[in-house]
Amino acid sequence: MVDLSLASGLGPLQAVALAGVICFLGAHAALQAGWMRGRSPAFSGLNLAAAGLMAPALVAAFGWIAAVALALWAAIALAGVLRLGAGRGRMGIGADEAPVVEALVPGLPSDRARVLLGLGQWREVRPGTPLATEGEPVRWLSYIAEGYCEVERAEERIATLGAGSLVGEVTLFSGGPATATVRTIGRTRIFSLEEKHLRRLLASEDDIRAALEHNILSIVGGRLVRTTDDVARLKRVFEKTGLGKRKGGRRR
Repeated sequence: MVDLSLASGLGPLQAVALAGVICFLGAHAALQAGWMRGRSPAFSGLNLAAAGLMAPALVAAFGWIAAVALALWAAIALAGVLRLGAGRGRMGIGADEAPVVEALVPGLPSDRARVLLGLGQWREVRPGTPLATEGEPVRWLSYIAEGYCEVERAEERIATLGAGSLVGEVTLFSGGPATATVRTIGRTRIFSLEEKHLRRLLASEDDIRAALEHNILSIVGGRLVRTTDDVARLKRVFEKTGLGKRKGGRRR
């Protein structure tokens, strides 16, 4: 049978201290398991609660040394809670930033989106400025806020991009060269994230990476569906006109 003498012999101070130990170990277990972030209010709050719960028993057992250590522990945890609370008060997304968040990481909490936005910069770009050059590495992931860009492949214009479009998203995770040249038409305002800094952030921030990956895959998948529909539509046109039956040579 399980010996319950230890649990049954706990006094009030020991029982409260045990609750503090559970809070402390629970917070760090959740941190190691990835269920909680070290910079989250929940983690700092659990540490603050653990310090408060364990204080009476530790001070009774170890005197002023424990009191000083617990005071420092509580101060650090409280500073974390206050810092995160103050930071969240500044985490609102501005009117000009909201479309950027929607284009990159829709659905991501504003405080996490703010981490991503903090890497970027707004730029007014002159006409004819290349945002990506075919065959060369893409240095920036860019969001077109105002203006237009032309897309060229093999020096032939194949498309136009307007406000709300992304440039550089296809090669962001592969690191491959640009598949086309994208050049501004007229004065253009963009929000840009340097890809080397962005990749470094994504390597350490799993939730931001997951949101960005999911969104970009959705964008690329949507383009593939539209391209497939266009090919099917052209095939039907060829079949109606008889062009689809021509296999080579002259028709009799």
